[in-house]
Amino acid sequence: MDIKQVWEDAKIKIADNVSAISFTVYIESLAPEHFKNGTFTLLAPSTSYKKKALDERHFPHIEEALKDVAPIIETVAVIDAVDKEELEALAKGETKPEITAKPSIETFANPLMTFNNFVIGPSNQMA
Repeated sequence: MDIKQVWEDAKIKIADNVSAISFTVYIESLAPEHFKNGTFTLLAPSTSYKKKALDERHFPHIEEALKDVAPIIETVAVIDAVDKEELEALAKGETKPEITAKPSIETFANPLMTFNNFVIGPSNQMA
């Protein structure tokens, strides 16, 4: 299966169901990554684009269009560069290095900024 052609055909169907702006910004930015074990994976350029692609306004149209174009597709996944690196590391058998540094207890807060000194005024009524 040519995943690039499947994605191009699916984008035509998606364009009919989402706004032109959403299509241009969020759908066009996705790229086919791979098709493995029934899962068609799309790569988003960033985490925020991934979240928008998985949004309930976009993802159902993406999934439906891909499954229409290629009925062999069982599931659709959207990943970003961070996910891709983690998946590649897992495939190679690597693990993430554990962080051994202890969190710093030192604070740079002003000791005069306490609730006892808090002044209630119109600028902080909401807080």
